[in-house]
Amino acid sequence: MFELSKQKSKLVDFNPRSELNGAELVPAGDLKIKVDLGNDCLAMFHPTLKNFLYHLDASPDAQDLAQQGERTEPNLRIGNLVPPLRLSDEIVGAEVTIHWGSSAKSDIIFPLANINNFKLEPKEGGTVEITFRAQVSRIEEKHAGKLATMIGGEVEISIVPPSADSSK
Repeated sequence: MFELSKQKSKLVDFNPRSELNGAELVPAGDLKIKVDLGNDCLAMFHPTLKNFLYHLDASPDAQDLAQQGERTEPNLRIGNLVPPLRLSDEIVGAEVTIHWGSSAKSDIIFPLANINNFKLEPKEGGTVEITFRAQVSRIEEKHAGKLATMIGGEVEISIVPPSADSSK
């Protein structure tokens, strides 16, 4: 399952909105995040996705990545693939933390966010650009202003998926 720990990312957009929580209208928003990770991150989406997208040898005799040892610089297996790849995965109830300032007290924490709209852009050399949406609710007024000023800038983000026990 997709997760991040204090990962440098880009806050591409913040769309404030309202949503109903029961009969109450609460402030909410959508965060569009972009992050560059090594292609090992593809295992968070599917165990064979890395092998599907990358290989280490351009020759026709190329074998699976797992059988090629410790060589570097993976190449895209399908050069004419037009990214981004869209995934229908969704994480409901994740904790999203935007690390801000010099102490944990200034972090912006959303305890029940939905993570979805995943777009993967695999690149030569083994980097994958992942763009996704974090749907958050109960945004405090001071945090909405802070998020608005962060648009287009680098942020450090953590995403912790819900534990299997939390659904009980």
